[in-house]
Amino acid sequence: MTLIVLAVGFISFFGAMKWAVSGQEVVVPAVVGQDLAPARSALLAANLQVKVQGERYDRNVARGKVSVQVPTAGSRIKRGNGVNVIVSLGDRTNPIPDLAGTTVRAAQLLLGREGFELGTVSEIHLEDATAEAVVTQFPTPEASELVGNKIDVLVSRGREADLYVTPDLVGQDLNRALGLLERDRVPVAAVSYGLYQDVAKATVVRQVPDAGYPLREGESVRLEVSK
Repeated sequence: MTLIVLAVGFISFFGAMKWAVSGQEVVVPAVVGQDLAPARSALLAANLQVKVQGERYDRNVARGKVSVQVPTAGSRIKRGNGVNVIVSLGDRTNPIPDLAGTTVRAAQLLLGREGFELGTVSEIHLEDATAEAVVTQFPTPEASELVGNKIDVLVSRGREADLYVTPDLVGQDLNRALGLLERDRVPVAAVSYGLYQDVAKATVVRQVPDAGYPLREGESVRLEVSK
């Protein structure tokens, strides 16, 4: 009998919890295709917040009306939560310029002329691409829909500079050290001389940077040599 009473109590408890949770949920109304003002009123009436996430071109939805809503209509969410909406800019009549091969400055001018803005500029090292030239863009000129009016571009920085590991030159004869650097196409910035006890003449006693340091193409090494 005690077990039955406990079971009934547990069932009643979880039933009450489920009722309490469901009582806090509301059904998201459909606002796609509505003007922003009535869409906002409908969502507020359902005790939901409105979050406008931007605009996009949409040939199927007139300008100024809601193009997208998330969560979708019919979803159940907690009372007071937000619904994200994107407002339509209508059908796009101005084509997206093809920016491939242009510089960032030229791309910015082309976009401004067509009513767009330059968005995020990312960079990449490419062996065969011209330095400072746009490699690709998003959205592409063929895109049928556009979120907002910003165009992101990927720009080439040309071939990535080779990296060399600075050899250990300390203790080497100067001529041998210079030969090792010439082999790796590492220029010598300066060679300074000083008197050092118990060190053979023309021996490298110090190098900057130290052995093992990664050098980019064009970076140089300084040497101190005994005289």
